[in-house]
Order: sequence, then C-alpha cells, then structure tokens
Amino acid sequence: MSGYIPKIQELYDRIKANLLSNANIQLSQDLTLTAIATFIAMDSADARLTFDNAIKQMFPRLATEEQFIVNNAFIWTNNTIQRKNGSFATGSLIVTATQQVDIPIGTQFSTVDGIVYKSKTLRSCVDQPFNIESLVRTNNEAIVKITNHNLANGMDFEIIGANESAFNGKQTITIIDKDYFKYSNTGSDETATGTITGQYFGVLVEVESVEATNDANKDFANTISIDDFIDYVENVYISYNGIIDGSDIETLESLKARTVEFLENPTNAGNRYQHQSWLKQNTNANYAYVFQDEDSFYNYVYCVISQIDETTLNFTNFSTQELDEIKADFLNDNQLPLGCSGNKTVVQNPSFVNINITINGLLPNTLAMQNQVKLELKRYINPLPVKKYLSNDFSELSNSKIQNIIINTRDTNGQSPSFTGMFIGGTGSLTTNVSKPILGTVVFG
Repeated sequence: MSGYIPKIQELYDRIKANLLSNANIQLSQDLTLTAIATFIAMDSADARLTFDNAIKQMFPRLATEEQFIVNNAFIWTNNTIQRKNGSFATGSLIVTATQQVDIPIGTQFSTVDGIVYKSKTLRSCVDQPFNIESLVRTNNEAIVKITNHNLANGMDFEIIGANESAFNGKQTITIIDKDYFKYSNTGSDETATGTITGQYFGVLVEVESVEATNDANKDFANTISIDDFIDYVENVYISYNGIIDGSDIETLESLKARTVEFLENPTNAGNRYQHQSWLKQNTNANYAYVFQDEDSFYNYVYCVISQIDETTLNFTNFSTQELDEIKADFLNDNQLPLGCSGNKTVVQNPSFVNINITINGLLPNTLAMQNQVKLELKRYINPLPVKKYLSNDFSELSNSKIQNIIINTRDTNGQSPSFTGMFIGGTGSLTTNVSKPILGTVVFG
C-alpha cells in the first residue's frame, strides 16, 4: 500500500512556512506535487497565474465560463486567437505652479469619477514660452493662433509683446481647436501687432492610467486634480491632446466573434487532396474523387464513390441529396477555401466512364487470386481520373498495360496467375482534356 500523499494546499502551507523561516524544504513522496506547491509558494504573481491558467486549461470544468471560452478559443485556433488584454491610457497634463518645483515620477492624479493616473517621468515647473502666430480681436474676443498648442481649457496664459497693450497680460483661455484658443478682450475689432509671445509657468507631465480601461480616456474638457500634495502647485489640467488609447479587456462576445471569424476563414485555402481527405474521413466513402474546376480557383467539384471493399470494383455513387448534405457538412466544418463564399463550391457526380474488364481462363481461378487481381487493378485505376495522369492516347488503359498488372499479381500464397484472354470496354468514352472518374467492373469469364 502506498504512503500518504499530502494535498497541494498542505504542501503549500508547509513550504511557505519553511521559505519564510529559511528552513529546508521537506520533500513529499510525490515530487510533482512538491514542485507545484513550491512553485506557487514563491508568491510570484506570474507564477501563480500561469499555474492557475494551466490547471483550468487541463480541466475546463474547473474554469469559469469566461475562462472556458478563453481556453476553447486557444485550443480551436491553435493559439492564433487570444483574448486581447486591456491597454493603459496615456497622455499629458499641464501642471501650473507659483514658483519652480519638481513633479516627481509616480506623482498621482485623479479625475472626479475616480480614475487614477501616475506621472511617467520627472518634470520641473518653469516658464513655458510660445510664439504667437496671430492675435485678432473680434466681437470682444481675442483669437490666438499657435499651431498644435496642446494647451488646456480654463488655464491662465500670459500674452506678452503686443503693441496694443489691451491684448497683453494674464488671460484665462478657452480652447477652440488644436491651433486656436480665445480669451475675453473688450474693444473694437483689430489685429495685434509687434513680436507677440505667450507663456505659462508650469510643465507638461506625461501620465499613464493605473488601470487598463476605456474609462481612463479623457479629453481636455474633463477636470483632474493632483492627489499628492506638492508645495507651490496651483492647478492641473488635461491638455488639448487628451489622455487616449485606454481600453478594457476584450469582451467575451468580441472574442467569440473573432474566433468564429477565424474558423470560418481558414488561413489554409485547402487543395484537392485536403478536400478528398475530409470527404473520406467524414462520409462512408473509402474512395472519393475531387477535382478543381479550371474556370475558378475556388470551384471544387466532388464525385464521391462509396463502399468499395476489397472484393469488388463495383462502384455506387452518392445521390444528389447525399451530395448536398456532404456539401453542407463540409461548409459547416469550416473546410471552405479562403475567399470562397460557398456558392462556388459545387458538389455533384460528374459524368464518368465505365471501364469494364473481362478476364477469361484465369488460373488458378481461386477466390484469393480473383480478389488479389481486383485489388491490384483498383490500386492502379483509382488515381487515373485525374486527367494529367493520362496520356493523350490513354495508353494507361491499354490492353498491354492491364495485362501486365494482372500478370505481376501475387495472391496470398505467392502464386502468379495466367489467363487465356482479356477484354477492356469503355475506354472509347474517354475524352481528351476532360476530367472523368473511371468506374466499372471486373468479371472473370
């Protein structure tokens, strides 16, 4: 009787305690369980997640519905389709201050709806100068042009250098678009002159959201505040370019849709031999003939021949209804070539040629010899409907060729046959450059 094997949880608790006390790890009789428990006892988040996902993939019933869908997408698509993780939103904030001060890396900011951001780099508040391209008063508003200004709505911005002094001074601005902003300025309509500049005292701070979520995307109309107290900091604004590119983890509906789309449009366009293999594996045919219509790359025509055993060369064709069902199954099983909509896939019995072979005076005229002759002829004739295998004169089906196959046959006892005569009928129905399956019978006279 085998000894007691602890559960993983017991091993985990013991190994965790030993790790914390720097004691030696006591091995269980089951080294695999010990390795797993040690692995997760190291308290690595990645290790625990890897272990958890591995267990859920091996035992889907342990998984949530969400994990079950993720696992199946992984398996069905051979790891091609994976659930898309959420992305962190990034952008820039304008921090204004009354005197020079540093905004450390990791400084935390938040919006009124609880979305949190952290600064990505160390920045210092100093004068931030701009060249003003034009300044025009219209209807008691001054319109300022600075290409790609990336300023913030409601911030204070100082105008300097206009010859018309009424334009100058610290102004509270309203963003118009990426190149223009405005501020209230009473007076007659006119264009300011002089070498005009503008500035604010502060810094542009690059931030990233703490959580990967679509909710972290904010435009310059949203308000934001600094969570970490820093002396001399006045206000924080979201710049015109906003905080963008945040996204939630992909929804299960989207994952399922992408999985279905992938399966419905296989990257492998498929060829005649793959189609033939599918038909033979998914129908009761042990011989299936498939050829591609030369007028369309994705147009496949099937002639399915069923129930060929080793004792006869009598062929039975599928009915039209059976062929239609095969076509439906084929399309539903996602075997459709890439780019094919389905209406180009034709399933039918094309015209065929009856090649009937009569063998007279066979010796030894035993059932074993007859079966072996039929088998060898079957092995030879089955590929011949593929027209490129046939010569223009169809010499592959000449009397001398068929006779040679019969003569070289050996039955299960190792005996070779002889015969007094042989006749092949039906080869006259073959047409040059026309694909036709070759069916027929073998009769012993």
